[in-house]
Amino acid sequence: MATQEGRIPVSHIGSLVRPPALIEFLEKEQRGEPYDRDAYDACLTESVAEAVRLQAEAGIDIVSDGEYGKSINWAFYVQNRLNGVERQPMTPEEAADPMSHSIGGRDREAFPEFYGEYDGRVLANALAPMRPVVTGPISYGGQAELQRDIANLKSALAATGGVEGFLPVVAPASALPNARDDHYGDEETLLFALADALHEEYAAIVDAGLHLQIDDAFLPFMYERLVPPMTLAEYRDWAELRIAALNRALEGLPPERTRYHICWGSWNGPHMFDVPMKDIVDIVLKVNAGTYAFEAANPRHEHEWQIWKTARPAEGRRLMPGLIAHSTNVVEHPELVAERLLRYADLVGGETWNGRLPPLMFEVRRDEWTLAGRRHQSAKVEEQALHGQTGGSEMKTNRTVVGVDTAKRVFQLHWVDMETGEIVDLKLTRAKFLEHFANRTPCVVAMEACGGSQHWARELRELGHDPWLLPAKAVRPFVTGNKNDAHDARAIWTAAQMPGIKTVAVKSEEQQGILALHRMRQQLVKFRTAQINGLRGLLTEYGEVMPRGRAGMRRGMAEALERVAERLPAMVIDTLREQWARVGRLDGEIAEIERRIGVWHRGNADSRRIAEIPGVGVLTATAAVAAMGDPAAFRSGREFAAWLGLVPRHDGTGGRVRILGISKRGDRYLRTLLIHGARSVLTHAKAPPEWAVRLAAERQSVNVATVALANKTARTIWALLAHDRVYRADFVSQPA
Repeated sequence: MATQEGRIPVSHIGSLVRPPALIEFLEKEQRGEPYDRDAYDACLTESVAEAVRLQAEAGIDIVSDGEYGKSINWAFYVQNRLNGVERQPMTPEEAADPMSHSIGGRDREAFPEFYGEYDGRVLANALAPMRPVVTGPISYGGQAELQRDIANLKSALAATGGVEGFLPVVAPASALPNARDDHYGDEETLLFALADALHEEYAAIVDAGLHLQIDDAFLPFMYERLVPPMTLAEYRDWAELRIAALNRALEGLPPERTRYHICWGSWNGPHMFDVPMKDIVDIVLKVNAGTYAFEAANPRHEHEWQIWKTARPAEGRRLMPGLIAHSTNVVEHPELVAERLLRYADLVGGETWNGRLPPLMFEVRRDEWTLAGRRHQSAKVEEQALHGQTGGSEMKTNRTVVGVDTAKRVFQLHWVDMETGEIVDLKLTRAKFLEHFANRTPCVVAMEACGGSQHWARELRELGHDPWLLPAKAVRPFVTGNKNDAHDARAIWTAAQMPGIKTVAVKSEEQQGILALHRMRQQLVKFRTAQINGLRGLLTEYGEVMPRGRAGMRRGMAEALERVAERLPAMVIDTLREQWARVGRLDGEIAEIERRIGVWHRGNADSRRIAEIPGVGVLTATAAVAAMGDPAAFRSGREFAAWLGLVPRHDGTGGRVRILGISKRGDRYLRTLLIHGARSVLTHAKAPPEWAVRLAAERQSVNVATVALANKTARTIWALLAHDRVYRADFVSQPA
């Protein structure tokens, strides 16, 4: 947004005190009493205009309509705008349950006297307790009310001039808290249906030229109601699912027009059992919004400003810390507010800020973050459009190239000073590694693509450097003499200068996290297979030959154990049963990992898009998106297929070339998934590709056709991701 140069934009979280005349209408509406609709609309328009005028006069740059067009309860407005949702009275049992209160959990249990007084004072005029009930398919039906709110705010903005507007809306996690689902019967299906409905509301606000604020109080403050009996890890899984649904609702919306707001509840209570920000900050930063708004003056959470020393939003995202507490009736001193401001200003850079206080919004760029004890580095590295695509001579740079041999504790560096020609070999400890690069001008840092290299590449990129990850096989030919750290660093430096060298794309932490889930699942499958084969072999020793496959083992294991129980000692039978029970536990662990992968898949547009390709399921789609990293790292789909090892090897001399079998040089796991998917298409699809069927007949080998189809699938995946397309079975590529 346009503000005075050097001035931090000012905003707030949206809800303002309703004027008395408007409250009369809202209370009648809440009680179901008749009222003059035209008089209400006129009062609402006038109230919004006055609220916007007062906000602009106070120096607020991005103002709201005060949420005047919504119900008195901030989150419940949307329940009246959704088809398929009804508010029904609670049963006596539900109403008697302390957990059914909107303010519940351990805080209520620990401070019963306080909440008894609070309920009598705050809830004295409340209606009979209600809860939302999902009675049918959810869709958005509040366009009339939404367009009314948009029109009122835009009209008020036009009268002020110079300020922008935002409308607060509710997140999927907070729209139907504690809802009873009488329709879907599945929590995930309900959440994503809700996300699809809310997308219509979100998109309408952005399309109207307004900023969108997503309010999500229930996500953090449900912690005290869920933990215990949940563990923190289980609560994080619960929250991750809701963030995935929110990202589904935000698909296609520009991040610079959206902001995500969390809080721990606005009631003036003890808040002793709030979830610490450090336990959820990584989840919050996964929201695809341009600004993250949070409480920074709440006395239970003010100390948490320090987590932003290491927790970093994605490039181009903003922080919006709330610098004035709403959880106290003490008027805070301006100097205290200014101190809070300076904490965050120091975190995002040392600029001198002008204008009024308290600014509440900061733009946080990657190159403005400092690491504790290191010099601030804000130089931007010039982007190379061809870097990571073609490599070699096209990656030539006039910047210094530093070769780095990484290890657990010691890092060996090698470079040639471009001005003096001095050859430098430097050994650094792990603690000094990033400090060294924080204090030097931007350069190319070449490393082998090995364990930990992705982490260091991300850290170096945030310091303004350009990390190149080189495959180990590309470095090995340049190691001369006896192998040691100095020779390895020199070999990496030399390999980085070579024409045609290919680099490995730097992946995000989220992509690496999904790959970690796949690796853990793969390991558990290996354990399960070994366990089953071990049991199969032991039972064979006693004449029990089990059917092939896990399904056959499940069908026959109980009877086999009963038969051998008559002949073997009890301790052996007990051990065999324990080993078989371990297979069941492994089944459960594998299923849980697959569920988490599925949640991520449903919240990721790229993964869902490529899952439309025949032969590509959830596992293949998520693994492909995470393993590929940036599609621009490959010049074409053929290069991506070659990287996966789905192309033939060849052997040639004297101008004669022999084509051999597939190379198997790339990602074995993803290649295996693609081949299994292709085999499934050829053997089970109602209409497999004609060319693949013809190839199998001509070559008299289903395996050849299977690999060819897997190669085609890999090229299609790259094309969809690189060109942001959807899958079309009838698509015919055109020559460039």
